[in-house]
Amino acid sequence: MAAHGMGATRKRMDQALNALRRELGTLRTGRVTTALVSTLRVDAWGTRMPMEQVAQITVQQPRGLVVTPHDPSLVAEVEKSLVAAELGCSPRIDGGRLRLEIPAPTEERRIELKKQARDLAEQARVAMRLARRDAVNELKRRRASEEISEGKLHGRSKDLQELTDEHVAEVEKALRDALAAIDE
Repeated sequence: MAAHGMGATRKRMDQALNALRRELGTLRTGRVTTALVSTLRVDAWGTRMPMEQVAQITVQQPRGLVVTPHDPSLVAEVEKSLVAAELGCSPRIDGGRLRLEIPAPTEERRIELKKQARDLAEQARVAMRLARRDAVNELKRRRASEEISEGKLHGRSKDLQELTDEHVAEVEKALRDALAAIDE
């Protein structure tokens, strides 16, 4: 496990963290964000495309979203995607744009969202532990074939644990932020 091995492990952990942040952003929390609809798929020009590629999405406080298709002929398709997403509200067409007033989640829904957020965070932590385990196993294999010394094995194992701890701390921060957003 040369420097590239540590880099590959860091990349796997970064990917797990980015996936967590993306997933947490799509939870319908107490805070309205463009992430609620940005990845919804829209039938446009003969293909299914992410909403963010076919429309401008803006937040309108306190609980509103405005979706403005780049091509006015896509208003009906964008509306169809928004309705299918079951956001708890119906889009209202206003000229060439759609307006959504996102209702605040009920207490029961907040509890469910918090559970989902915690589950997503645990999946990210597991992915990071697996990346660390794979890297440590590779170090042990290299030590057994005498490619690296016992000292290097120990030092790199320690580096891997520090890398894991840093990433898990980022998971905890993302989870805290998501739980706070759910309570807003």
